[in-house]
Amino acid sequence: MPTTLPTLDELIGRPEYPPNCLTDFYFSQLSTLRVNTLTIHAEIEGMTYLPWLTECLQRAKQQQIVFLKIQDVAHQALANRDIIPVCELIQGTIDGRSGTLAVQKGE
Repeated sequence: MPTTLPTLDELIGRPEYPPNCLTDFYFSQLSTLRVNTLTIHAEIEGMTYLPWLTECLQRAKQQQIVFLKIQDVAHQALANRDIIPVCELIQGTIDGRSGTLAVQKGE
């Protein structure tokens, strides 16, 4: 299941994403046209940034954002296989991330 939002570790420490604006940034990236997926790391959001994650989730709940289990999203997609988008993956890099990652070709 591909993520559609940058991971927190891609943003923290970058001057264009100050900590007090991270929640607003993420909310500005949400789309009603697709499932929005965000990778949460236990060692980042579950520890150092747990207060941020807690506040972000509380705000999402207040805004009535619906959360789905990834397995439910996968089952819905598999029930409609003919509309699952297919793309080529290549090895590449992403700003803010170390090492080589699988990225969508053309992005």
